[in-house]
Amino acid sequence: MERANELAQQVRETSQEMMQFWLDDILWTWQWWLGVILTIVPWIIWGIFRKKQSTYRLLYAMIAVMWVSAWVDFIAVSTGLWMYYYEVLPFIPSFIPWYFTLIPILIATLLQIKPDANPYIKATICSIIGAFLAEPFFEWVGIYKTLNWEHIYSIPLYFIVYLLAHFISRRKTFKEL
Repeated sequence: MERANELAQQVRETSQEMMQFWLDDILWTWQWWLGVILTIVPWIIWGIFRKKQSTYRLLYAMIAVMWVSAWVDFIAVSTGLWMYYYEVLPFIPSFIPWYFTLIPILIATLLQIKPDANPYIKATICSIIGAFLAEPFFEWVGIYKTLNWEHIYSIPLYFIVYLLAHFISRRKTFKEL
């Protein structure tokens, strides 16, 4: 118990230091503003151009994508696979625009485009966009850094998450409450 209390105290002190660092060095930077914009603007664009009659079905799939993506991201950050430098919120050690906006909207967009196309081809497209375009871009602008990870390792993650969203979006088992 004593060791647990010591570690909890270290976590509190580190959290306070991180909060001060975020306030002094991250908040209001152009990278922080980019994160805020990427959290909000894609939702507005998606809201305008989405297939209106499929909104709730797509949102259901997107929530599953957010949930899985957030857990993968939390685990990866906490185990040192990658890290973020410009978090939008200081108390979440991940890049909110990535798993709450960009991944779900990318997948929802792919679900809507040619909905009868082969889902494995679309999962491959999603994987390539995420692993070889988006991740390197965020690394290039200094928001994201791989530590013990290669972009190619992300391919199966994006592939599985897309197929999960595809599966959920095609369910016809919803019944009225």
